[in-house]
Amino acid sequence: MDVYDSNVWVWGLTEKAPAAVEKIDEVRAGDRYVGISAYIHGEVTEAFNRAASAENSEIREMKREFNVIVAKRHNVEFPGHEAIGSMDIHEVRRQQPIRLLASAWGIQAKDVPIIMFAEELSGETTVFTTDDPLADFDPERADVDGVVVEHIPTA
Repeated sequence: MDVYDSNVWVWGLTEKAPAAVEKIDEVRAGDRYVGISAYIHGEVTEAFNRAASAENSEIREMKREFNVIVAKRHNVEFPGHEAIGSMDIHEVRRQQPIRLLASAWGIQAKDVPIIMFAEELSGETTVFTTDDPLADFDPERADVDGVVVEHIPTA
């Protein structure tokens, strides 16, 4: 199973990066199995809510498309509505264990929950990200088993 960092979802759904669009299309086609945590869902939703450059109707459509993909696809592992409703991504990032792991791993606190979620999934998990600092993270050196990070270019 794979995990798409929120930025892959945003770049792909807004059709701003061809490689990210391809990843989203693989999910739509049922060719790729992905897991989405309440945290990742919260990050994607917040990113669309922050989008000042798009029309409100465009933002609503992108959020709707994201929710349809993750809730209606057989190849997406998706948390329940209760978990999504109670998710506060900023509170998660402020938690001491998250901050300590970020420091120890040399990544941003916002990325720790993504790596933790990927490690919880069964089997080998690839985290796809457009974020250069996260792409540089080596899970093996951090004793994170079964997780690989792959960079998705935005240009």
